Amino acid sequence: MARRAARLRTRVATSRVPSALDAIVVALADDLGGAVVLTGDRRDMAALARHTEHDVRIATG
Repeated sequence: MARRAARLRTRVATSRVPSALDAIVVALADDLGGAVVLTGDRRDMAALARHTEHDVRIATG
């Protein structure tokens, strides 16, 4: 899981690198075959989700 999260973080091409915790959450959602992740930090999570294998959707709640 940590390796997948690290790969997601390195693929995000922004000036601000998403946190390791955000990457782990998105990697877990991807491992589950896709999921909806509720967050208050949509920008970082969406940047990570663009690089997943499955459909990981980011929503604010």
